[in-house]
Amino acid sequence: MLAALIQREDGLELVGVAADADEAVAAGRPAPSRRGRAGLRHAARGGVRAAVDIREALPGVRIVALSADESAAAQLDMSRAGAVGYLVKGTADDEILRVIRSAFRW
Repeated sequence: MLAALIQREDGLELVGVAADADEAVAAGRPAPSRRGRAGLRHAARGGVRAAVDIREALPGVRIVALSADESAAAQLDMSRAGAVGYLVKGTADDEILRVIRSAFRW
């Protein structure tokens, strides 16, 4: 669903998809980051570990986390791991796009 949302949005380009945290980290370095591009990483388990590993490999990358966990603790953990945005599964499309676009301004 996220891939389709990003692909249909002007100004965003989907540069990768991963089935889980291990695949996201193993994907290596995605295309160089530039304004107007969005990388999609789905980390079903180990999202914090994946965020840390991705940030270590690509210090300038901006991570927006998508999780089923609505707790403040989960949000804080992802923020500490380097995520600049946090979305809960089921968030409306317009809010997802707002958070992704906001991440570019960081």
